[in-house]
Order: sequence, then C-alpha cells, then structure tokens
Amino acid sequence: MEECNRFLEYAEKDSKPHFYILYLLAIYTGMRRGEILGLKWTDVNFEQKKISVSKALYYTKENEIFEQSTRSKYVVKWQKIQRNSLIEQGCCAFVFTSRV
Repeated sequence: MEECNRFLEYAEKDSKPHFYILYLLAIYTGMRRGEILGLKWTDVNFEQKKISVSKALYYTKENEIFEQSTRSKYVVKWQKIQRNSLIEQGCCAFVFTSRV
C-alpha cells in the first residue's frame, strides 16, 4: 500500500488531473481501465458513496470505441436503446470524455 500511496502522490503532482482520478479508481476499487472509462455520471452515487459498474469501453484495432455490458444480453439491448436516445438528444453522459 505504501507504493500505491507514493505513486498516487507523484501522479497527483505530475500528471493531468483526470489521470490521477483514473489511477485512484483503479487502485482503490480494482476497476479495470475499460470499466473506468465506461463510467457515466448516472453510475456515480455521491450520497451513498457508491459506483455502479455495468459496462466497459474498449478500443478496436481500427481505433473505434465500443461499449460492452457487464450484464446479460437483455440489458445490453436496453442500454443500446438508452444510448441511442441520449445521442438523439445531444447528450454525452460519459464521465471521461477524452481518449486515454
């Protein structure tokens, strides 16, 4: 844990703020990169201090991004409908909106 704390201290001083948050989430929650990048504000409950992990983002060899659910195929279908609805409304619900 001492090494993690040293790493986080260094990252907080010498990296971009969003990278520090990414590292912090990875170390203290065990979330994978794709799960962290797939977070949306609706996944974060500040009152209950909880983060819901229901999807992950992945990059293809062609530099395309796709979202993969961590749930069943029925939930995946529902999420696509919701995502398309957000796109139609011009919303961007992702917490981290730039490529890492």
